[in-house]
Amino acid sequence: MSNLRFLVVSGMSGSGKTVALQALEDLGFYCIDNLPAELIPLLAEILQTQIAENSVEAISRCAVSIDVRNRQFLNDLPTHLKSLVALEIPYSVLFLDAELSVLVSRYSETRRKHPLTDSTISLLEAIELERSLLEPLAELADRQLDTTQTTPHE
Repeated sequence: MSNLRFLVVSGMSGSGKTVALQALEDLGFYCIDNLPAELIPLLAEILQTQIAENSVEAISRCAVSIDVRNRQFLNDLPTHLKSLVALEIPYSVLFLDAELSVLVSRYSETRRKHPLTDSTISLLEAIELERSLLEPLAELADRQLDTTQTTPHE
C-alpha cells in the first residue's frame, strides 16, 4: 500500500471545484486543475516513486480536478482509476454539484462563459448537457457535496 493520498475532484462548472482545489492546496495537497485523465496513472506513479525513494521533493498528497473541459477523456477515467488500484495507490473521488438555479446565478455573477456554451447552445442547455456527461463520474464518487447553500469562504 502506498503512502500517497490521491484525490480526484470533479463536478459541475460553477459548483466550486476551483475553490475546493485552493482549499486543498492550503491543506498541503499538490493540486492540478484540468488534468487529462490519461495522465493520472503516470502522475501517481511518479509521485509514488518519489515517496519510495524518500526524495526531499516527495509529494504525499495530490488532488487533481477533472471536468467537462476534458470531455474527450471522461469515458476513459474509470480505466485510469483502475490503474491506480493496480499500483496499490488508494484514491477518492469528490463530486461537487449545486442546484440549477444556483449554477445559472453563479455564471451570471461572474460573467464567465460556461465551457459548453457557444452560439447554438444556451447556458441552460450547456448545464444540462454537462450534467449528463458527468453522470458516470458522479456515480463513481466516494463523496458528493452539494454546494448550493455554501459560499467560497465556507
